[in-house]
Amino acid sequence: MHNTLLSLFLITSLCTCGRAQSFSAFSGDLLKIEEKAFRYGFDHYPDMMEVLGQISFPALDFLPRETEVNFPGVTLPSAFGFLLSSTLTVDTAGCHVFTLASDDGSRLWISDSLVINNGGPHQWRVKRDTSWFEPGAFPVRVWYFNAYIPLMGLALKAERLPNGNLCALPPVSLPAATLFEADQSRLRPGAIAGLNVFAARLAGRRSGKVIVTGHTDADGPPEYNQRLSLRRAEAVAGFLREKLGESSLEFVVIGMGEEQPLSKVKAENRRVEIRVE
Repeated sequence: MHNTLLSLFLITSLCTCGRAQSFSAFSGDLLKIEEKAFRYGFDHYPDMMEVLGQISFPALDFLPRETEVNFPGVTLPSAFGFLLSSTLTVDTAGCHVFTLASDDGSRLWISDSLVINNGGPHQWRVKRDTSWFEPGAFPVRVWYFNAYIPLMGLALKAERLPNGNLCALPPVSLPAATLFEADQSRLRPGAIAGLNVFAARLAGRRSGKVIVTGHTDADGPPEYNQRLSLRRAEAVAGFLREKLGESSLEFVVIGMGEEQPLSKVKAENRRVEIRVE
């Protein structure tokens, strides 16, 4: 009875009551992971791991279960991972909710942008993210690892919310080190992927205000820091404007300099924040 109720709860928690979107079959490398590598969590895909073979699934719908039986298609009882490839087909533009659940760790990429990072302590977790997608076919990758038996599971769903629903956009704080070189305001190439994801979330909004605020630490003259923070905010806002093209969104750009520190750690104060109203 307990297991039945647990499964019902998990199925409900994975449902957002939208229209299901389709993934093609998932296939990729099955990898062996050394125990010392995942003892404290292992949510990234290893570049140098022993490839045991290929594995494929028509869908990722393996709800957690306590069992001594191996994961379907896997010869190892534990200490394994796989990186799977698939294609997401979107037939109607709209806000899409992606739900990724796993034990022990997993990640979801769409068009090479990290959408969900479901890593951390060894336990079953359900994480969601929302993004706006136009019709089309999008490459998907899923990384999953399992450390120990008996608990294991992996589930992925994509649903389009009913027409008129907009993607909820919580405030975003981007570390300056990810976006810029030291004392610079030109975007680094490595910053583009993350900003592309945020631009996709803005797409489809017919109105609203996007507030981009730059912040620095307290090193250097306050006037210099204010100007640097403003230039950095302008760089981020300019990228988003260009990416969106014709848009009725209003952009507000602010440079706060060193006036709103978050922490005694200087690096945490150097940031660009984006808020949508």
